[in-house]
Amino acid sequence: FCGAARHKLAKDFLAKGQYLKAIPAAQKAIASYQAVGSAEEAEQGSCWITLAEAQCQAHEMPKVQESVSQARAIFGGLADVVSEAKAMGILVKSYMQNDSPGEAVGVAKETVTRFREAGDRPGECHALLSLAKLLLPLDPEKAEKIAVVATGLMESLGMREVEECRAVKARCEHAKAASEVEATIWKRKDFLHVPRSLIVDPGGRGRLQNEFAEFAKAA
Repeated sequence: FCGAARHKLAKDFLAKGQYLKAIPAAQKAIASYQAVGSAEEAEQGSCWITLAEAQCQAHEMPKVQESVSQARAIFGGLADVVSEAKAMGILVKSYMQNDSPGEAVGVAKETVTRFREAGDRPGECHALLSLAKLLLPLDPEKAEKIAVVATGLMESLGMREVEECRAVKARCEHAKAASEVEATIWKRKDFLHVPRSLIVDPGGRGRLQNEFAEFAKAA
């Protein structure tokens, strides 16, 4: 088997969800390309991405980091930002699977920077949109700011994905409003508790009801 055939086999296994078979197949493909030398660097980098995807499905976080690092080194040397970003996306997914949102956001931000440095504006827009989606459940306010920037860039470039970006922005606004209401209710949750002394104090109970009515209006 040559590297290309082994890589195809690995991707076929991966497509079927057979990641435990995909891992050794991808490793053999990498070995085949390494034996050829630098002439097949791009193909070898793609194999590292396939291996990282399989390892991600297997929840092998340290190995995912290593495979992504190898892929990034290759594609960074080839100035292939799109492929490098694809590898970084796998790392983001792996971090999220391992309940490490902070690290995931860090990698997503770095992806935006890589596209910006390369002067790839459409790629930067897509990376910003992905970052906004990632941040939405974590920090709706920051996610909204990023979505606004992405929307502006997409509009200036005439990108069709701008509608998706606007939808994400709307979701951010909704999530932010919901969290603000929840925070307000939480701060005033004491109004929901009626002390026993007020049960036998009609005047006090009436005042409590009035206060709660005012709170409801404010909320």
